[in-house]
Amino acid sequence: MLRKFFVAACAVQAMLASSAQVASVTVDTAVAKNPEDQQKPPATLSITGSADVYYKYDFAKTKANGFTSFTNSYNSFALGMASVKFEHKGDKIGAVLDLGFGQRAKEFSYADEGITQAIKQLYLSYSPVDWLKFTAGTWATHVGYELLDPQANRNYSMSYMFTNGPFSHTGLKADITRGKHSFMAGISNPTDYRIPPEGFINKKFIVAQWGFSPNDKVKSIG
Repeated sequence: MLRKFFVAACAVQAMLASSAQVASVTVDTAVAKNPEDQQKPPATLSITGSADVYYKYDFAKTKANGFTSFTNSYNSFALGMASVKFEHKGDKIGAVLDLGFGQRAKEFSYADEGITQAIKQLYLSYSPVDWLKFTAGTWATHVGYELLDPQANRNYSMSYMFTNGPFSHTGLKADITRGKHSFMAGISNPTDYRIPPEGFINKKFIVAQWGFSPNDKVKSIG
């Protein structure tokens, strides 16, 4: 029974994937005294953004028919999420501030209140060598095949498995890449909690992921 017609396809998936990559040089290599420093790539700041709106109509004419994730409305246009991401890349140090606004962003950050719900990701990274990177802060989960940003997924309406999370991790992790193999290991708060609430069992959890890429077109992650 076609109880719900999710015209979110006409979801002006207007993922205004305005990949407006605004890169600005912040390091003046002309004044570098060490010749090796002059060969280092300049630090850059990129700003990218996206937005999605959708329309949903239910033939049962009820808002309670919530058979899709992050689209809890009826006979109305709604903002899914508007995002803006600031990413700084230096020779060894990087930083990311990823903000989201809208109902989708609020549901991802259900464990937060107020303005902090807009923070999807906020972390610093340090790469002492090319094959090793440390990251500290809050980053989007590596679990599952779907991502927080809808335009990065095959389906606009995400699966229920993704609805149940996790959505983010807060802690410290290390990424190692050697040849065709990659490995990530870290320690984090309970999933989706930047700061566990008072009285919450404040355990720390181990996160890990292994990847194998035999070529540019095939990638296996476990």
